[in-house]
Formats: sequence, structure tokens, C-alpha cells
Amino acid sequence: MSQELGITEKTPDFMNPYRTERDDVLHTAEAFKKILREEEKRRRKEEKRKEIIFILICVAAKI
Repeated sequence: MSQELGITEKTPDFMNPYRTERDDVLHTAEAFKKILREEEKRRRKEEKRKEIIFILICVAAKI
């Protein structure tokens, strides 16, 4: 439809009338959740690595 009207590009101050500010909040919340999941995954890996090192130290101490 924009091509039919001769509009090729949005101006920097364009605001979609069908979009609400809540949409931005939802996208921000999704991004935050993704970052939080990645951080939790990283922490679990770090804890697992520490457990493995602890086990190896204990096994080495018994030998």
C-alpha cells in the first residue's frame, strides 16, 4: 500500500498508529528474560565446573 501511495521510506519521527507503548515494554521484557536465561545458564556451567574441580582435587588427595 505504501508503494501505491508513493511512500518509500519512513521518516525518523514516524509513529505507527497501531502500535502501543506496551509493545516496547514487551520487547524489552523479552530481551531481559533472554539475558537472564543466558546468565543463569552461565552460572550453572560455572557451578558444574567448580564441582568437577572439587571432585578431582578430592580424588587426587586420596591417591
